[in-house]
Amino acid sequence: MRSSSSHLLQYFFSGLLLALFVAGCGRTESDSNHESSHSHEHDHSHHQSEPRFGGEMVEVGHTHHPDGLLFYFAEVLPVKDNSITFYLSVEDEAGKSSSAKIAETEVLAYVSDIESETTVSREMTFKLQEDSNAMTLFAAQIPTSFINSRTLSIVVPKLTLGAERLNFTFEINNQESLQSDHVNDSSDATPDTKEETESMDEEQK
Repeated sequence: MRSSSSHLLQYFFSGLLLALFVAGCGRTESDSNHESSHSHEHDHSHHQSEPRFGGEMVEVGHTHHPDGLLFYFAEVLPVKDNSITFYLSVEDEAGKSSSAKIAETEVLAYVSDIESETTVSREMTFKLQEDSNAMTLFAAQIPTSFINSRTLSIVVPKLTLGAERLNFTFEINNQESLQSDHVNDSSDATPDTKEETESMDEEQK
């Protein structure tokens, strides 16, 4: 029962956080000609882009242009070395996909532990990777207080794509990373254990 309540609080907190940021965010000046009260009655459904690097696809949002809609996605890669990485892509209505262009080199986010009974979150900063071969790849280190968390919720409250401000949320399963770290710790400890055993055998002789 406590776990269920914790999850409800977690989702409520994430939604509230996004709502607060969205309320204060509008379109950029470069999009001043765009209608301020755009009608969303038309269909925005679109086939989700396929993952390019074997990660999990998350819909970021869409923008409107004279040539049609552009759909943005974040491909979230598996956790590696306590680092969370995502690749930003854009796809047009014809299904043509490419790396998304973004002015920011840093993206602010908030992380929290989904399984925790509290709703405490911490700031983390995703930075554009310089060695990403012209790909829009962002990475951030998991805060120390969440390194041992199995499931994390990441809220990106604001990023500018296609001259519009968007936001998105995704979850990270950190279980495989924790198991990998445990295996590495165990293998590192094996030689020491072996030396101690041999030393004890010699003393007994």
